[in-house]
Amino acid sequence: MALLDALYIDTEHRNKGIANALIEQFKNWTAENNINQIDVNVCSQNIKAKNLYTKHNFITTKETMTYKKAFNRLLFYNILLFY
Repeated sequence: MALLDALYIDTEHRNKGIANALIEQFKNWTAENNINQIDVNVCSQNIKAKNLYTKHNFITTKETMTYKKAFNRLLFYNILLFY
């Protein structure tokens, strides 16, 4: 399994096919490496991103709910495992 944790295109470069190209390149890389599943993290309110991934045949398989307590600093831990 591969995880696409974040994909961000700067505003001035959007709508030029960059995100589509990056997703296709990632899909090709996973195929070349015999990885048969890609998971993507997308915010539930980001309709444009959800539509983009749907266009590339991603389907919704689960939802994650988050509780955020007010902190001065936020710590993010990303663990990416390939097997």
